[in-house]
Amino acid sequence: MLDIELDEQLMEIDDLDGFQFEKYIGQLLKKIGFVNVIVTKGSGDFGADVIAEKDNIKYAFQCKRFNSVIGPKPIGEVLRGM
Repeated sequence: MLDIELDEQLMEIDDLDGFQFEKYIGQLLKKIGFVNVIVTKGSGDFGADVIAEKDNIKYAFQCKRFNSVIGPKPIGEVLRGM
């Protein structure tokens, strides 16, 4: 039963567009204790989709949903965002 619920949840996540997925990740981060969670607007964010803090450390997250190898482009975006 639990597996069926999880499968349904994952299918719902797969139906989200990019920005909805980023907002979902922001909500998950809040649930696990991150604070000051900000989902960026998309332009001028230096590759960071979500910025959040935990234990006085600021983190930048880049959210990707791929079902294949992502290649170097998203990795380069993350590195430039640093």
